[in-house]
Amino acid sequence: MENGIELQPMSTNLSKLIREDERSRVKFYSFFNLCLFGRVFKNEFALKNFSFSGETTQYQVNWVRDLATSQKGFFSSWLTFFIFRCICTSFIGAVFIWSLIDFDENGILYSWPYYLTEWTNAILFISFVCATFTTLKAKKLVESGENPYEVPFHARLTWFMRDVTFPAMFIVVVLYWGFVFNPSRTPTSLQVFQHGVNFIPPILEFYLAPAPSLYFHTFYFYLFCVLYILWTYIYYVAELDIGGRRYIYKILDWGSPRATGIVVGIGLIIGIPLLNLVRWWLLYIRKAIALQSN
Repeated sequence: MENGIELQPMSTNLSKLIREDERSRVKFYSFFNLCLFGRVFKNEFALKNFSFSGETTQYQVNWVRDLATSQKGFFSSWLTFFIFRCICTSFIGAVFIWSLIDFDENGILYSWPYYLTEWTNAILFISFVCATFTTLKAKKLVESGENPYEVPFHARLTWFMRDVTFPAMFIVVVLYWGFVFNPSRTPTSLQVFQHGVNFIPPILEFYLAPAPSLYFHTFYFYLFCVLYILWTYIYYVAELDIGGRRYIYKILDWGSPRATGIVVGIGLIIGIPLLNLVRWWLLYIRKAIALQSN
């Protein structure tokens, strides 16, 4: 008590200011406005949204709240969410190691790292390692009630990896079951885990702890896809011929450059931007509703 005024703890005042600031910055925009590329979507291309500094056109990112913890019921406890991330990391790591030591029906070590599946599962494992470490580093801040605005490197790396891994896992699942899987052959246990079960942890993360969604970050996933496409071309030119063929995926057979060019063009110009547009909208609206309900 000072001069008749009761002083509240700094953490309480700071939390209140943050919520008020967020409510003033974040507005609910309908899907119709989004399709018309309204003001919110246009602002996504501001240069500040290209980085992972935390200062965005949507709101000021708080890495402890947005990247290290969950606000969802049972998982809102730091310990519970940390255990959840440890379990997911262990599971994904086990599948990743499994892919490194698995042999096919011909006794040949599983074709790692030729397939997009292996690339994606590797970065998925790294992503969850970073996320778990970020939650661990946030423990003292959660206990003290501090709300830091400055985003440390490990939290930025977690944010970056999540922007790449979720759409990558989605594409892996769709491509495998839609274009690669042969219904006449029973998939192996590893194939089921890599192209289905492994997608469950990212979906749970998407629901429990949605990281800030900035459409400008599509560039990083775009770069990941371009690198893999270049790898498929190098594979063809170098005549590696793993499995007796010069292509990794039939739809990316550079022996038919016209057809492959069309597939690549559609994927890069339409597919990737559209996929990330849907993901951005879902996360943005979810965050807007959550902030307005606080």
